[in-house]
Amino acid sequence: MADNKTKKSVWLPCETWKMIEQHRNVDAHQSMSQFIDAAIRYYCCSMESETHKEILSRELTQAIQFNVKNSENHIAAALFKLAGEQATLNLLIADRVFGDLDENAVRAYRNNAYDIVRKRHGVFSFEDAIEDAKTIAESEDD
Repeated sequence: MADNKTKKSVWLPCETWKMIEQHRNVDAHQSMSQFIDAAIRYYCCSMESETHKEILSRELTQAIQFNVKNSENHIAAALFKLAGEQATLNLLIADRVFGDLDENAVRAYRNNAYDIVRKRHGVFSFEDAIEDAKTIAESEDD
């Protein structure tokens, strides 16, 4: 079974052979030839990447910028929805209960709201609030 290998003599300093032995011992399943082959391939790839560094850097930068922009768009959309929910609730509360709540009651509502948002990992819509209010009203009727 021929695997296209050739035997060559390589003259290296003793320190280099020691380094090879130390690092080869990390992966005991590798033969000396396999280790040297992998090391040379890695070094050649490194040299080629230096040649193409400008192209790779530009492509990587563009990919990162695209992902950041995409994330910004998702965050902006989520914040817009959140602001809409907040505005709806503020208008509803101001219209329905203006003057009927004291400062302590407003603080209690705010604390309750933050607790709900924490429990639901930041997702709580106006419809969720209506469902919670119905559930509370039904339990009070019993």
